[in-house]
Amino acid sequence: MNHSHTLDTADALGNLRSIPDTRQLFETYFNDGLGITDSMTFHEGKLELEGDEYVIADASLNPKYRTVQHWHNVWREFNLGPRIGEGVIEKLQSKKASYEEKGVKILINEEPFAVVICTPLMQRAHKLPYSKDIVFSDSTASCDAHNHSITFMLTPCAVGAVPLAVIITKGQSMNDYKIGFEFVKNCVGPDGFGGECFPKLFITDDSEAERQALQSVWPQSKQLLCRFHICQSVWRWLWGSENNIEKLDRPILYALFNKILTASSVEMAEVAYLNAIDSNNNVNVAKYPNWVNYVNLYWKRKEIWVLSYRNCETHGH
Repeated sequence: MNHSHTLDTADALGNLRSIPDTRQLFETYFNDGLGITDSMTFHEGKLELEGDEYVIADASLNPKYRTVQHWHNVWREFNLGPRIGEGVIEKLQSKKASYEEKGVKILINEEPFAVVICTPLMQRAHKLPYSKDIVFSDSTASCDAHNHSITFMLTPCAVGAVPLAVIITKGQSMNDYKIGFEFVKNCVGPDGFGGECFPKLFITDDSEAERQALQSVWPQSKQLLCRFHICQSVWRWLWGSENNIEKLDRPILYALFNKILTASSVEMAEVAYLNAIDSNNNVNVAKYPNWVNYVNLYWKRKEIWVLSYRNCETHGH
């Protein structure tokens, strides 16, 4: 056939269909953990090394984003299952045996939805000395369209925090957390937390649901609040429009609260507390009765967040 148009232009090459070999290459990238954009960047870099100026424009060898996106969606559906719905459970159940062959412990509950994962590294982390002393529990919400929550349990060591378990739950209610924590308890068994079956301390954010669930599953453990989350919570409160704190006063009030938190002794913490609710400082606290109430509520629980009250237990963590 004789064509009346040029075939070696960028526009013409860009309309070519991808060949099977190209698709197989991208599926290899996906299997290696690359996403859509990373795969395209890596693949284009390989083509540039070949030095042919027409190769980059050739869609049969260098596919467009929409093509790679379609391939990735098909690959993901086949290998990882659907993102939502009953198919998620089915795919997890079908892969459970292969995970266990690699030493990964995985427990699945359908209703309410909960998954606990404990990899070989996490199982070894339970043998670390600190795992029987201090465990951090931190959650991330709204991780997908169904608002699933991911909770990491970690313990400190010489290289930083290492994971002890990962929990995926439907939400962040007390019941959701309780099921997840009970699964962790069953998953690690008598060897968990340095062979003690529970840690001396849990450090969490100020989630009442999470704290109640921890108390229910591990009543022997003491609970403390995370310094980072306390500071984050106070800063958000000060910036909340419903609290009516003037913009210039927000950093001053935050600094007053932080002095309570970081006081080097119990006596200095008490002085800092009185100063934070005293109208004689740089801010007329009397115009913020809601601030005084807020600080008072925190002060009633000072033993679980003020550092001078608890540093002997947390070893500086």
